[in-house]
Amino acid sequence: MVAGVFLLVLGTEHVISLTQQNFEQRTAKDKWLLNFHAPWCAHCKRLAPVFEKVAAHFAADRSSGVHVAKIDATVETEIAERFGISGYPSIILYQGGDVYHHKGSRTFEDIVRFVERHKPKGAPSTGSAHGAGATSAQLAAAGERALAAVHQLRDYVREVFTSLSIAQVAWSYWRFGASLSSLIFIAIASVQFVDRPRQE
Repeated sequence: MVAGVFLLVLGTEHVISLTQQNFEQRTAKDKWLLNFHAPWCAHCKRLAPVFEKVAAHFAADRSSGVHVAKIDATVETEIAERFGISGYPSIILYQGGDVYHHKGSRTFEDIVRFVERHKPKGAPSTGSAHGAGATSAQLAAAGERALAAVHQLRDYVREVFTSLSIAQVAWSYWRFGASLSSLIFIAIASVQFVDRPRQE
């Protein structure tokens, strides 16, 4: 009896209550084990002490990066609809947009195994946007920056060839020992480059 009361107090300390007001801010990072429940649900009441034990387990292992929370689906209906909750209790693992629904039994061991099974294989690199954890948006932005740099270089080269006559360019290459065939190639390429209409 004493042990049960101690477990209840210990677990309650670690189970976080999430609402519409704090959900986005609290779940912005790390991994979250969510229990969608209803106050009148008998199965939810039986799950409560088990979930509290799970919360204490992950709170003791800070390196796991797992937080345990409960959400009253009858009050926080927007969050419940977002995750497609249709029955109670519903256990979901949530991290950075990834959602995993627990379909097994609701024992302590089974819930812990469920969380462990969906842990990432390796931590993404935080020092570079191009590491294993790079998002598609970050990669797209990097690609756009690279493409913009190429276009700037193209415009610069075009301005150089436009401002200099072919004779000046050829004389410069001749001065530094370019062969006659190289000069002919440069002249042809210059004419084609300068005369080519600019496409935006």
